[in-house]
Amino acid sequence: GSLPIFVVELADAEPHVPMQVDHMIEEYGSTFAFHGSLLENFHSIVRRGLSNRFTRLDHGIYGDGVYFSTDAMVASNYLSFDDAPRQCTHPLLAGESIACMAVCEIAMHPSVRKGTKEKKSQRELPETYLVVSNDHLIKLRWVFVFSRPRSRAKGNLVMWIVLVYVLVLVIAAAVRSPYWTRIAARYR
Repeated sequence: GSLPIFVVELADAEPHVPMQVDHMIEEYGSTFAFHGSLLENFHSIVRRGLSNRFTRLDHGIYGDGVYFSTDAMVASNYLSFDDAPRQCTHPLLAGESIACMAVCEIAMHPSVRKGTKEKKSQRELPETYLVVSNDHLIKLRWVFVFSRPRSRAKGNLVMWIVLVYVLVLVIAAAVRSPYWTRIAARYR
């Protein structure tokens, strides 16, 4: 995997974080976990935090809650790279697509569901997964920003279509030329 190009540390005085989360972390201990999401969700995530209210309507494969992984590579599977906003003029982002990943401190209250190594069925959480259904157990600490070059797939497709078209024109012209007619007549 790639390393983030920016790490944004979020202040402790986040308005959406109740004081209760610090108490829960102190009482139950904590772990750090990663959450990948669509880029378009990060404005809300940074302003309001990760909330069970905004999770999937179908309740997800592992039930209600916000899904995390203690493995950044697992969370990276849920990132979506989108073009950097046009008003973004930072030289590292010029011509880039970006994605964000939340790094959160999770209070390890007994209600937090943790995956185990002994996964016995499809419905059981994988080893590195955490599912948190209580928003007061989640403290957003950092946002990692990743980049990669914008997809050139559309431009490449047009280039190949033009190249094939030119090649067909060259072959058609060559086949109709007197030189090609003489060569073809020799081998008939």
